[in-house]
Amino acid sequence: MQRRGSFPRVGLARTRSAAWIAGVALLLGHAGCLEARDAAAPRAVAARGAVPAAEQQVINLFAAAAPSVAYITSEVLQQTSLFGAEVSQSAGSGFVWDSSGHIVTNNHVVEGARRLFVQLDAGQPIEARLVGRSPEYDLAVVQLARVPRDLKPIPLGSSKDLRIGQTTYAIGNPFGLSRTLTQGLISALDRELPTTDFREVPGVIQTDAAINPGNSGGPLLDSAGRLI
Repeated sequence: MQRRGSFPRVGLARTRSAAWIAGVALLLGHAGCLEARDAAAPRAVAARGAVPAAEQQVINLFAAAAPSVAYITSEVLQQTSLFGAEVSQSAGSGFVWDSSGHIVTNNHVVEGARRLFVQLDAGQPIEARLVGRSPEYDLAVVQLARVPRDLKPIPLGSSKDLRIGQTTYAIGNPFGLSRTLTQGLISALDRELPTTDFREVPGVIQTDAAINPGNSGGPLLDSAGRLI
């Protein structure tokens, strides 16, 4: 059995508790407003010095070599059923060999293609035709139907004097992402690369530069920006 005098005390305790909670909520709300206001204030961009010489060298290498890298699209007629077929597209990379419009790529990039298109730099795709291939070395050459005036052949280097540990750069179109640059090292020399027809390509350069589907046919460069 509760006493009558207990009810005012309980009500008073509840009133004080409610007031304390309201006060805490008010303080927290005020602090939250201050934090939101501080977070919304703009911050200054931290200053930095000049780009290091090593980075600038890579920037210049890409700027010089990228216009010589080609984005190759092929149309292939694929059999879908006994009496049906459909046209599918695949993509790869290549590079400008000379000012006459010859583009070098991998044979598997253009194999079986009924139509070929080559896109250079930021230009429109240009139709091309296959003029030569070497399946045993997985190499192919296509000829542009229209040769741009500003066509820039890629500088040629040599693989004879390469050393393990040298820096390499790969430029290509992995996963359809045009003109992608990756960097690595020469991991090994004179490797033998198995092909799909059970042949082996000798004298292959092994590198740890990232090379993904779509990079096929693109150039591997040395630190001077030369094709190796």
